[in-house]
Amino acid sequence: MEIGNINVTPYFFKYACFSHGVLATTYTYSRLPSLFSGLNYNNITNIGSDVTNIWDKEFGQFAYIIGHIIISINYNLLSGISDNNKSKHLMDGTLKTQLLGVLGHSLLVIFSLWSFHSNRLTPTMVLFCLLQIGMIYFYFSNNEPKKPISTIKIVGNRALVNRDVYVIVFLSLMCFYAYIAFNTSETHKYGLWLISSVYLLLAGYWLRFRITNTKK
Repeated sequence: MEIGNINVTPYFFKYACFSHGVLATTYTYSRLPSLFSGLNYNNITNIGSDVTNIWDKEFGQFAYIIGHIIISINYNLLSGISDNNKSKHLMDGTLKTQLLGVLGHSLLVIFSLWSFHSNRLTPTMVLFCLLQIGMIYFYFSNNEPKKPISTIKIVGNRALVNRDVYVIVFLSLMCFYAYIAFNTSETHKYGLWLISSVYLLLAGYWLRFRITNTKK
């Protein structure tokens, strides 16, 4: 990711790190009243039991928060190695960053499954779950963006490739986070807007990524 002769990839990673960190922090702040409403401060001997009950009931919320924290840490690691990264593919880091990315988005899948169980099955959360699975796929395959995954011709005579999946996932996540941010008045809406812009930038990068020499 360059502007002129300047490599802006490290700055993008730092921005993405900041964005996910802001969302994790503001979401925690928004949820603090509900997370701690079950504590009985008048009976300190039951605090341990109360905390266990809260965890059992709200573990999905914690998965969401921890997931975004891990993703934030991962982007920070990527920003540190991007200057020396000889690969032409954005986010083609190390095994550690790959596994951290998978772990972070897997926790967001857990959050969506918890939401299905605790609330109800909604199209919004089904989409969120599928998009997080798409992000896991991205971390497993981003070193091969030109690899064909189907014989379907989508642009002229070119087959569907990994890069096309990335663009669809990123654009969908951008719209998803913007939609949720627009429809909430809670503090974490600011973090949601930041995350939406991160996926917009990712989609823009991969849209500009040229697919050549792809087997038909």
